[in-house]
Amino acid sequence: MMEIKMRVLEGPGAGKEYIESTDEPNNILVGREDITSKANWRLDIQDRYISRAHFILEIRPPNCMLRDPCSLNGTYILKPGQKREKVEEVLLDDGDKIEVGNTILGFEIATITGKKEEIYEPSDKTLPEEEKEKEKEAELRCIRCGNPLKDLPSLTDKNLRNLDFMCSRCKKEIESIREKENAKLASKKYYCVGEGCIKDISDIANRDGRAAELADVALYLCKDCAEKEREKGREKAKKEGKVLPKNMVGYLILNKLGEGGMGVVYKARHEETGRIVALKQMKPIEKGKERALRRFHREMSIMQNLKHPNIVQIYEAGQYNNQPLFMSEFMPDGNLLRFISDEGKPLLSPSEATKLIADSLIGLEYFHNAEPGYTTRKYVHRDIKPENILLNRSNNMYIPKIADFGLARCYGAHGGTITKTGECMGTHMYMPPEQITSFKYCKPPTDIFAMGITLYYLLTGLYPLEDFPPPWRMRELTLIDILKLFKKSPMYMMLYDPIIPVHQRKRNLSVELCKVVDKAIEKKVNKRYQTANSFRSSLLKAIGN
Repeated sequence: MMEIKMRVLEGPGAGKEYIESTDEPNNILVGREDITSKANWRLDIQDRYISRAHFILEIRPPNCMLRDPCSLNGTYILKPGQKREKVEEVLLDDGDKIEVGNTILGFEIATITGKKEEIYEPSDKTLPEEEKEKEKEAELRCIRCGNPLKDLPSLTDKNLRNLDFMCSRCKKEIESIREKENAKLASKKYYCVGEGCIKDISDIANRDGRAAELADVALYLCKDCAEKEREKGREKAKKEGKVLPKNMVGYLILNKLGEGGMGVVYKARHEETGRIVALKQMKPIEKGKERALRRFHREMSIMQNLKHPNIVQIYEAGQYNNQPLFMSEFMPDGNLLRFISDEGKPLLSPSEATKLIADSLIGLEYFHNAEPGYTTRKYVHRDIKPENILLNRSNNMYIPKIADFGLARCYGAHGGTITKTGECMGTHMYMPPEQITSFKYCKPPTDIFAMGITLYYLLTGLYPLEDFPPPWRMRELTLIDILKLFKKSPMYMMLYDPIIPVHQRKRNLSVELCKVVDKAIEKKVNKRYQTANSFRSSLLKAIGN
């Protein structure tokens, strides 16, 4: 359990304290007391230099990040032994002082001992009390049936798969199922998908026994094509003044696909089987301990059980240079941003854009109702945006698949922080108000809002807030230039500015479609669609499907 405390040391309201105790990721919005304030922690109304939504504390146990990308008067940090500094974001430490307006705040952070997290109650009432106590620790249980694990997997000697967090009985059952699947597909051939190459690589594709399991999603590359692609990727990195890593945990790095708030994504080839993957190398879990890392990998292993045509499948996870990473299905045709031109023009018809979102919602409904392990906890994505809806072109049709399921919560729950201000600011547009003020209580309508904003953007090339610049205006800009585009804080805009109805952005859209989109992006959660299925049904009806 983690406790953070903020005390007013100087200024109006001196002596007042604000305390939060949690073992879950959460956001705390800090701002000035006001009749319209939506801040969780409200500072004295007499300090007029404090905004109503001044900064946000992102709690990701055991860390706490302060973010203030563009408040009117800024936020300053005074760390012991260092100079006063204006910040857009900073990882807070115990004893830091925060200066906003005429107010100075003392910050404290501590771990509360003596409180044990009760995640799962043993079903076997005959076990000794000491065994019951041990089994309350989630990492000691099979992710499939909930029975105790005899041993915990090592984080260093191999990549981790869902089998590594299963008991011996479940492991044997799954291995038996996979052997039967492999027997059925024994005659299946696997070919290189390199440009102009159709080399048969069936002799290596099943070396790890997973070819049948991944038959519907995996792509393969022969060694020669991989080396050619690796050389192109290396030359591209060199021109940018960077070095492309060569190998990570048994994977040859081919090229860099992108970089976001949580890490870097590479296209890579599994050297044992020739399987192509998207390899995401996460930023280090700062101040994280081995137990936190293991629990992160355990949850990623649970996510490997999620299999659906409209979600990106996770293959395995691992560690490299003390950084967590995971490997997933490679999607060769980009993401939804490809359907907006560099000038912000929508490249799809309203019907085409709507069908892509409708298909994505099938995967989202599956995820919201999934029970991939013994847990009955329901999942919320919390990071739906065009970049996280990837594409695979088949038979002249695009199949959308939602990526990074559960990653935002899973990474944050074990101490990971999103440390890129520009990335965070862009993501704010997809966050409904409750995700800013009540992060840990988010439910499926949070993802409905984000999916609605995604469709709004595909239809118009714009966001539904007047002063929120769209992604195409922020491409290739430095952080300083991005900050200049924002007239107000992204948090402030999302909390207080009115949503612009979609028909005001694009007059030729049908009335029926506009009504559906506008309902999906209502700021009040109870006015939105409550399930992905209900949103999807309304969309299809609006376009006559």
